[in-house]
Amino acid sequence: MQYSEALEIIKDSQPTGFMVQFARVQIGVLYPDHFPEKHKGEELIKTEEEAWKIARKFAAVSWGKYINIHVVDSNFHPVNDYQTKMIKNR
Repeated sequence: MQYSEALEIIKDSQPTGFMVQFARVQIGVLYPDHFPEKHKGEELIKTEEEAWKIARKFAAVSWGKYINIHVVDSNFHPVNDYQTKMIKNR
């Protein structure tokens, strides 16, 4: 098998979609977290637009408890222009 074929198989086996990433505030310490949990088999959010909608709803009910809320792709890379869309939530 060629290396490029193996890479294609690996790529196809990875879930695609988006997640909401944030930091939890606990006693002055920030702990990174995200949802959905792809490593536990949860289905990822299908579109970036939907992920941002969910992020805004999450932020609205969690003021100060969860901060720096933004969207990442299935490889945990922030989406384009996330810096201007990030919800500081504090």
